[in-house]
Amino acid sequence: MSGVSYQHAPAVPSDAPQVLQATASVDGVPPLANSVAQIDRFRLLEGTVGVTIKNIQFSFGKQSLWLGPSAAGPLLLSDNAEPMTMLLIDTVSPYRLPLVSRLLGPVRSEFFIGQLSGTTGSSRQVFSGPPKLAALSPWDKSELQTTPNLEFGISFTAQFAGPGNPFTWHNFLRTFYSHRANTGDNPGKRLSAFDFSYRIPGLRKWLVLYSDSLVIDEYSPLVSNRPTINPGIYLPQLPKISKWIFE
Repeated sequence: MSGVSYQHAPAVPSDAPQVLQATASVDGVPPLANSVAQIDRFRLLEGTVGVTIKNIQFSFGKQSLWLGPSAAGPLLLSDNAEPMTMLLIDTVSPYRLPLVSRLLGPVRSEFFIGQLSGTTGSSRQVFSGPPKLAALSPWDKSELQTTPNLEFGISFTAQFAGPGNPFTWHNFLRTFYSHRANTGDNPGKRLSAFDFSYRIPGLRKWLVLYSDSLVIDEYSPLVSNRPTINPGIYLPQLPKISKWIFE
């Protein structure tokens, strides 16, 4: 898939010399021309190449992720931002893990690593997300479907590498276990999330309860005393008015 953008803006002539002189006199500066040249800009917004090997899909390119149950916008990561250049490893369909799936059901997992470019406010430039293993994962986003009605997931992302913190395997691995307070030992910003969605028995077609939660630099929102929580209800269709959606 791909998306491109073409932008065109015509040239804008400079103000008349007398206008430039009057403006410069008020500002106390020499008169300067303020013309703008024509702009023609073409850029790739989103585009990937990928290959699927058995149940695993590998894709690389500019892409975005939606990591949460809410259609209004997940807390961890959504497509309401510039797509990142990333390598994404995703399971095409749910699979079963020995012992774990007996209790928690089939699993989907996802891993990505990419670069934050064009962002401001942070010196960290590389964004890592572990897999999307459905319920339990130190990686990016994990989902488990325990019953036909209940699905939940655990996610983890980390920003690491950048000025003063080189991109090495040691620094990458430290994002999963290091929780030092000082800058030299702290590998970067970590975000942990937990979410679930539950279809109400007897009303599975009409009513879904969900909750999305997030915590910064802690292992999980489930053991935190300061998580951000976003609960809600979702009605994919309403009786007699099936084309309406409510959230």
